[in-house]
Amino acid sequence: MTEHGRDEPAGTAAGSDPTDDSAGATDFPVVALGGSAGALHSLQEFFGAMPADSGCAFVVITHQHPGRKSLLPELLQNVTSMPVSAARHGLRVEPDHVYVAVPDGQVSIDDGLLTVDSKPGPPDAGTPDEGHSTRAAHHPIDAFFRALSAERRERAIAVVLSGSGADGSIGLKDIKAESGLVLVEQPETAEFDSMPLAALRTHLVDDALPIHEIPLRIADFVHARVFPEAAEAIDGETGASDEEAKNDILAQLRERCGHDFSGYKDRTIHRRIQRRIGIRSLQHERAYADFLHEHPQELDILFREIIVSVTRFFRDPDAWHALASALRTKLETMSEDDALRAWVVGCASGEEAYTLAIVANECVSELERHIPIQVFATDLEPKSIETARAGEYPAGIENDVPPELLAKYFVRLEDHYRVRKSLRERVVFAVQNVTQDPPFTRMDVIACRNVLIYMDNDLQQKVVPVLHYALRSGGLLLLGSSETVSRDRYGHSFEAVDRGEKLYRRSDQAMPGRPLPQLPFRPTPRGRHDEPRPPEDRRGTFGRTIERILLDRYAPASAVINERGEAAYFHGRTGRYLEPAAGVPGNNVLDMAREGLRPALSDALRTAVADEQQGVTYRQASVRTNGGFEHTTIQISRIDAPESVRGLLLVSLQPTPEPTRAPPSESPEPASETEDNRVARLEREFEAVTAEKRWTVEQLESTNEDLQSANEELQSTNEELQSSNEELETSKEEMESLNEELSAVNSELQEKIHSLEQANNDMNNMLNSTEIAILFLSRELEVRRFTEKVRDLISLRESDIGRPVSELASNLQYDALVEDAEAVLRTVQTREIDFQTKSGQWSRMRMMPYWTIDQRVDGVVCTFIGIDETKRAEQGEAYFKSIVQTLREPLLVLDSELRILYANSAFYRTFDLDAAEVEDQHIYSLAGGEWDTADLRRLLEEILPRNRSLADYEVSADFDRLGHKRLMLNARQLERDPDAPDLILLAIEDVTNQSA
Repeated sequence: MTEHGRDEPAGTAAGSDPTDDSAGATDFPVVALGGSAGALHSLQEFFGAMPADSGCAFVVITHQHPGRKSLLPELLQNVTSMPVSAARHGLRVEPDHVYVAVPDGQVSIDDGLLTVDSKPGPPDAGTPDEGHSTRAAHHPIDAFFRALSAERRERAIAVVLSGSGADGSIGLKDIKAESGLVLVEQPETAEFDSMPLAALRTHLVDDALPIHEIPLRIADFVHARVFPEAAEAIDGETGASDEEAKNDILAQLRERCGHDFSGYKDRTIHRRIQRRIGIRSLQHERAYADFLHEHPQELDILFREIIVSVTRFFRDPDAWHALASALRTKLETMSEDDALRAWVVGCASGEEAYTLAIVANECVSELERHIPIQVFATDLEPKSIETARAGEYPAGIENDVPPELLAKYFVRLEDHYRVRKSLRERVVFAVQNVTQDPPFTRMDVIACRNVLIYMDNDLQQKVVPVLHYALRSGGLLLLGSSETVSRDRYGHSFEAVDRGEKLYRRSDQAMPGRPLPQLPFRPTPRGRHDEPRPPEDRRGTFGRTIERILLDRYAPASAVINERGEAAYFHGRTGRYLEPAAGVPGNNVLDMAREGLRPALSDALRTAVADEQQGVTYRQASVRTNGGFEHTTIQISRIDAPESVRGLLLVSLQPTPEPTRAPPSESPEPASETEDNRVARLEREFEAVTAEKRWTVEQLESTNEDLQSANEELQSTNEELQSSNEELETSKEEMESLNEELSAVNSELQEKIHSLEQANNDMNNMLNSTEIAILFLSRELEVRRFTEKVRDLISLRESDIGRPVSELASNLQYDALVEDAEAVLRTVQTREIDFQTKSGQWSRMRMMPYWTIDQRVDGVVCTFIGIDETKRAEQGEAYFKSIVQTLREPLLVLDSELRILYANSAFYRTFDLDAAEVEDQHIYSLAGGEWDTADLRRLLEEILPRNRSLADYEVSADFDRLGHKRLMLNARQLERDPDAPDLILLAIEDVTNQSA
């Protein structure tokens, strides 16, 4: 059997399948299409391929900025003949119509009507807006998907289109939980693939298709699933939808997955199979069974369909409030040496397990206690366990987790959240089946929500005793809104803490008339299924325990009852004292007592209940039997051992003989003298018989004493053996449970080790591929890790890991490595140092703090980058500048855009300018545009680029500051590295006063 967590509609009757194919205003399917503002092309292509008479209504929800008029309705109307309109509050949804969500409202659906609520800010595409008061407004697609799932159930269809962020990946879980259809635009064809990829990561998407193929898939699903009368007509003709086909499907599932779904309710299995039939465009169950034989990978999909693992954080908040209240009461009585242990059965993707850990931690913090918390979370689906272990959830969880808890227990990472390390370490996840694998024991809390609802009565009556066994005395059991542990089925083994929220507390009282739980001690191998076992003997372990107690006490006709008189077991011929009462069958001995016996039996029972230590013997009772009354002795004693039946009462009933009365004396016949000899002989014979009798009685008494002694010794030996056997059984159960816990922890650790190895391999490959020298130091400045390039600077071997860096020989002309590293640890500031190696090569070292994932500084990272070429270039530039500066001619250095990079002192003196007016200025803008002359433009823009050099070129120009000037120009394009930018050296000689 399976276990899983999922959302169920409120009001579903306990034990019923939560499916209601209601008709009326909501009997046609509604297709919700969600995407970001960039999904216009996808929407146009979708509606261009969608028939206008599909019988579906379409609602489009996109991320749009408020306050802007949306042209989307007009754009979509151009590609479809269906009426397209903007969503308005109170507008009734009709088939073959398209409704587009407006930018200024949050669209929902209720009873066939659209509702539009104003929202305070722009929609979220993956980034939270702290200014929003309504967090649900950040995720309009999630919100509408959830509303649609509650409105249309299995007639809800969700399509996630191109878009940024993760909106829709939370809401589609609700669609899938109701057996609706979930499709995604193929990420390879989407303009923005963030939303499709986030949806696919949930493992709940039915298919990812190119956008033009999605309308055909919707049409197939609607025909086969939403309008079942057509499929039923085909089945009626072929006779293929039969029990044999279903059994074949379940057998294939059992063979491939190792789990038996025969204990699931028939209606649930039928719904899941019919859904896959619709998606695969088949006709009936026989065809689907044949399809499974040919495509065994479909069995994996069907397996996930049946155990659809859907849940969310703080589902049913009132239930968590009730649990928190009961937990606070329990924690107040716990010692800080104890640990609070919890088990989440059917944890799905982990939201409920983390919710329980959060609630427990908040209760412990509120009480200012220091009690450790350990949560075990199990599920059948390995992919769900992988998701839970990763602890990463879409940003849509903002709708479910209160803001203060979101900030305290989660870290925001782009478009999703990650569970903080402190919370993650409190939860252990494992793949487990509650009906096949050994249970966890000594639990204070068990959350088994919406798991039992899919099991039939027989399987429920097997699982509930296991949960009772797994709980400690007074432990809490939280069930789903549609589940219960009724007294009719389970007696008083659980007492209600909050019946409305389905919260119960374990009672130590055994279940009347029911066998002790037959705990599974060996996990069923995956992929195999054991042969079915015959039904258990109803007497079972409980009956054998009672029989042993009765034999020990030589009990006559007896009954074992609880303090309310409810019978758990009968022994011997009780018909002369008890008989079934008229009316509805019951098991109360007071109701079954024969005439005359009930008052005495009731009085004796009251006395026995009031006196918890001593037994009660009542000798004044009488009971009508065979037309008269018979004296009866009632003896009631309390059973103290073994533990499984402690607290029950043993009622023994046996007849009491009436006192015998002496017969009236008769007158002796007169002695005859002639009979003296006969009398003497008779007296001697009488004495002999009397002596023989006396001897026989003595021998009998001696023999009885020996037998009694031997019997007592055998009883004592038997008790010791039984006690030893019980201790071994208990030890075995504890060892099996401990082994299960260790297996779960080991699985968790193995997963972490694998992740760490993968991360370590990735890191090593990344560091070595960069060919950058990187040295990692611990807080004690010991070598933690290094790349190969570091060996060129510091003498390092693998054996040097763990050695202080101060002890290592280096090739650096730099002695302050340790002091600078200590300063980085102290100030948490990054440092950069340029230095030379002993061979004269220049390097730049950047020292920065080593930050851990929980924001602690745990060392120093030193990165070494060779800058020899840069340094030499800087030195060459300085050398060039010094030469230019010494020349007496005015010189300018220009870049390719004719901006002045550098001018010498002679230029500033000659033209009466300063550096602020010259450097980084365009040459034409010098001195307010004085240099913007025709000759200069022709020289610099036409002549110089073509000739690459210019010699003795005369230019005449009028300058406001200097008047008319004749200038002799010499210019050359500097020869540099091909990758370096082009530079022009311009020499200027004032020849105004020289003769022409």
